[in-house]
Amino acid sequence: MSKHPWQVEGVPWKTEASYWSWVRGILRKGWSRHPVKIQFINKHRKQVPNPNPDGNKPTVWGMTCNNCKEDFPNNIPKATKDRILAKHGIKVVTIEINHKNAASSLRSKEDLGSFASKLFYVTFDDLEALCKPCHDIFSYMEKNYVTYEEANILKEAIEICKIKGNDKVWLEANGIIPDSNAAKRRKQVEDKLRSDV
Repeated sequence: MSKHPWQVEGVPWKTEASYWSWVRGILRKGWSRHPVKIQFINKHRKQVPNPNPDGNKPTVWGMTCNNCKEDFPNNIPKATKDRILAKHGIKVVTIEINHKNAASSLRSKEDLGSFASKLFYVTFDDLEALCKPCHDIFSYMEKNYVTYEEANILKEAIEICKIKGNDKVWLEANGIIPDSNAAKRRKQVEDKLRSDV
């Protein structure tokens, strides 16, 4: 007899981690249709410049990022973003709705109640509009217990080092001799970004 859902014969989860990843995905899909979230968007949305040069209208629905104070569109399908990037070289950034109090981790049955409560039991006061880059920084901060400034540096270093060989080019362009391996080069990038702050 199976003790856990991921141990039941024929289920798609190979590990406990993959099971909890699936549960998080299901709950986040529910969050995407949460009535409070939808009303928050409707209350705060406004017309912002259309990032699509081929768009039929000069403006689209969007919001102002609560952190950087810039305007961004609310939602643009990934296929449209990819097409704009390929055709015009423009990376479209959109708005996301952030929980001011993060939904915490979900790695066990004991975490489920707290995670679901923080995710779904919200009012307007618990939410804010953030552009994707700002949202990513806040999420990184919460997950890794670092300051906003440190999260910003670490996220930028991740982007620089994401493409193989890009770290070496970036370091050389900044007058630094690249170290012998990727982990050491990543540290060099982080140190340079910190020194520039």
